[in-house]
Amino acid sequence: MKKANLWSNDQPTIWNVYMNGVVIGKVSDAQYAAMQRMAFRDGRTALAQFFNLGRVAFVVVEKLLVTVPFLVFWSAVAIAIFSPESYTDLVRELQKADQAEIMSAMYLFLQAVLVLALGLVCTGFVMGYHYEFRNLYSEAVNRMLRQHCKTPANGDVQLRRMATDPISNQKVVPAPD
Repeated sequence: MKKANLWSNDQPTIWNVYMNGVVIGKVSDAQYAAMQRMAFRDGRTALAQFFNLGRVAFVVVEKLLVTVPFLVFWSAVAIAIFSPESYTDLVRELQKADQAEIMSAMYLFLQAVLVLALGLVCTGFVMGYHYEFRNLYSEAVNRMLRQHCKTPANGDVQLRRMATDPISNQKVVPAPD
């Protein structure tokens, strides 16, 4: 026995297009798919998205070039204030060390800084900071949807599938959220 799909019927799927919570039009599934294909096949959008990813990398590096030295400096100050004997022992050991020991210590220090930087970037992503990332493919599809619905305003575009009345098999507009 087959399970019945709630959305299965022989009619094409129609989507309500909402902008900022207001219905601005309708679009068929085939039209929406064609808009997505056009956006994904547009070389200008792909190139712009590539440069956007490069910009994200530069923003991450820029943030790290400010944040990591700031944290290292204030960590050193905190160690000097709260544990001066440890700080003076560290300075004394560095003064007595030869070049190989200093290089080894710097290597370990740089590894710790790299872990700190990676942790900061991951924490930023988890906390919702997007480092100025823009999904240009989604923006292109939204622009085509606004043009299709003859809506010149910018806003939050959402698609919601139109419900079908099981008795009359007619499309009905769902109540707004």
